[in-house]
Amino acid sequence: NFFIEGRGIETMGMTVRSIDARLDAAENQARLSQLQVVFNEKNVIRGEGAMRLTDPFDYSGSLDVQFADLSIFQPLLEQEAMAPALGGALSIAWKGTGDLRAPQHTGDVAIDLRGGEFGDLQNLAAHAKGSYSPQFVNVPGLTVSARGLGEALLSLFWKDNRLSIFDISVRQEKLILVQG
Repeated sequence: NFFIEGRGIETMGMTVRSIDARLDAAENQARLSQLQVVFNEKNVIRGEGAMRLTDPFDYSGSLDVQFADLSIFQPLLEQEAMAPALGGALSIAWKGTGDLRAPQHTGDVAIDLRGGEFGDLQNLAAHAKGSYSPQFVNVPGLTVSARGLGEALLSLFWKDNRLSIFDISVRQEKLILVQG
């Protein structure tokens, strides 16, 4: 049994309020029953997982990232002379299973960016929700937009070494640039 606990960690101008993890290993199984990284009450990473430590090295896991304010990472960018402003809210949810020795991975992922800011780019948004397996990757609705630049919507499907892109729509305000 391993326990990891950290409090008030500061590096490069950034503070992590707490890190907590619990890893148990027995009978060729490892289980991460708790992983929590808390930057503050609105910015948290949580995860859990399990893995067999012998052949076939199969695993299962999940990760939940909730950043209500990406500006908490601004100190990392300020190490550069011309640091762009960073902001917005980001959430990532992943859940998957697989085998580490063979390309046998299956899972679901969702990514959502709202009110993003990077330098002069304002009101950035992105949304993607998809699933994957050894046979396919499916992203039925990918949306990316930026205020003043426009919006792109499309769907992706990969199977048999072939990538299909469909339901494409690229707009700048009311002007449709590409559709098909």
